[in-house]
Amino acid sequence: MSDRFACSFVAVVATMSVAVPFAISSAPAAAEDGWTARAALQRSLSSVDYRKTVGVGPPAAATVAGDRARSPVDALEASVGYRFFATPGIYLAAELGGALYSRDSAGFLRGTGYGERDVWPGAWTLGKRFALSLAARLGYAPGPPGSLEDNVSPYLFAETGRLRVDMDAKHVNPARGIAGQRRASDTVTPRRVGAGVEFGGAGGRFDLRLGYTAWETAFGVGGGALADPRLDYRFEAREWSLSVGWVIAIGD
Repeated sequence: MSDRFACSFVAVVATMSVAVPFAISSAPAAAEDGWTARAALQRSLSSVDYRKTVGVGPPAAATVAGDRARSPVDALEASVGYRFFATPGIYLAAELGGALYSRDSAGFLRGTGYGERDVWPGAWTLGKRFALSLAARLGYAPGPPGSLEDNVSPYLFAETGRLRVDMDAKHVNPARGIAGQRRASDTVTPRRVGAGVEFGGAGGRFDLRLGYTAWETAFGVGGGALADPRLDYRFEAREWSLSVGWVIAIGD
């Protein structure tokens, strides 16, 4: 396991180690009110637009080239939450969670040429590493008032959090025998919205969620002197995600 994956794993475990013991010691306020724990596998279809800009001067000029890639991204999610019924058939829930990701989005930028003012070609990758999130849900529970017993419960959710990403942009110029790469990391704040459904018994329930999110990140190098070109790299991601999870009640 790499250092960054190890750090992300520690972050998620630390979150759960604080939240779970506290949750277990709290008794639910009503028949179906109380603390919950969730574990899920997520598959996202990610569409990433990559754009590289070379700025030179004087006179000031910029050359831009772009690429797009679509690829699946997998994640392991875990969260602790609290659910309570605002009315007999409507419940609210809040969840604190974490996620570890695998697979990177990757593509190849064809570039514009091999001159001083051109965007040179090269491969690129955008990788999600780990995230911490806070989600809110609004759900409907048909059946006995204030109960989830053996029924299907649809809900809407909204989520925000902090996501760690790594960027890698390579460049090659075979005419000059030059090859290199630029790397950077960033922490972004994506927001995800969607809908889901729970079904099963009150003690353990399957959970399906469909969500959408869009976010972007960028970095730049150079441009400190007139003869030094400015290189800007921008990544814009749009993702549809589907997660399959298992939810259990915890506490008395």
